[in-house]
Amino acid sequence: MIFGIEIKEVVGAIMQVGLAISGGGAFFGLCFLYLSKRRPSLKREYLDLAGKLRILVFAGSGLFALAFLALYFYPKAILFAHEGIAVSRTINIITDGLSLTTLAAFIFIALNLYFIFIKKAGRLSLAAHYSATFFLVAFIMSFNNFVGWNGEQIFVGLHGIHSIWTIGAATVVDVLYLKTLTSPDSYQRSLYLFFPTITKFIWFGLLLDGISSVGIYMRHIHLDDRFFFMQTAYAILIINAVFLTRKIGDELTEEAKKGREVHPRLSLKAMILGSISIVSWYTITLTDFFEGLTLSYPTLLGIYFSVIAIAVIFGYFFEAKAEME
Repeated sequence: MIFGIEIKEVVGAIMQVGLAISGGGAFFGLCFLYLSKRRPSLKREYLDLAGKLRILVFAGSGLFALAFLALYFYPKAILFAHEGIAVSRTINIITDGLSLTTLAAFIFIALNLYFIFIKKAGRLSLAAHYSATFFLVAFIMSFNNFVGWNGEQIFVGLHGIHSIWTIGAATVVDVLYLKTLTSPDSYQRSLYLFFPTITKFIWFGLLLDGISSVGIYMRHIHLDDRFFFMQTAYAILIINAVFLTRKIGDELTEEAKKGREVHPRLSLKAMILGSISIVSWYTITLTDFFEGLTLSYPTLLGIYFSVIAIAVIFGYFFEAKAEME
């Protein structure tokens, strides 16, 4: 156990992130397939964007598979890793969830192993792959922590599934943004035109997160450094989202509608706010899993801002390299 982080929490976090990335890729892949029919002038671009999301679906399923198989084959080593001590209710929640979702998890892994060998996936193949992936991910996320057939399970399920539209959506936006930097302008235009829709889904995911958190944790709040750090990260995320949605997002969409090239300054602002968004979502998700985290508030805040700075620097150099090419 390092900094109060236990193995079972790390495994759970990897499973959640993997499912969120795969589910987000599948969901927005379906959205792009739908737009390719609704917007004939950008049919090729939206079909290509849908195809580009396969790598996220496969990457997410791979992360999930590693963590799930470790938990499935070595449950005692993972669940009782800290000197054999564990809260029985927590263990029961995990093991009951595992028994409910095992079949779906193996189908999910097998499905992606099958589709990874299909080199050129057409519209029907992508639609079948993404639809099956999304529903399997939604089921696993809803029941991989199982408290019983009662009202509390609704909040537990929502707390799992919201990640598709939060961390999953943020990952989709950032990956596609980086991929379209070296693509023809029509690809960036297609992405910017979809930006208002994807931000609505992110707000929807944030709403689900808030509802589920109130339903589950209001009776179990611990006013420690971890709690105050998460509230700080949430506040920064919401303020950032308002600027990204109402200010920068509107400008990007307007430029895309007029068919004009985005000004480098506007692109830089979008990149900075996008970096804050994705780092914040990953930070909140991981911190949420690490219940026994012992790091102090200033240390957590320092790590958080450092990672944001690294993400911004990476994005800046990636954009500069793309412009040189």
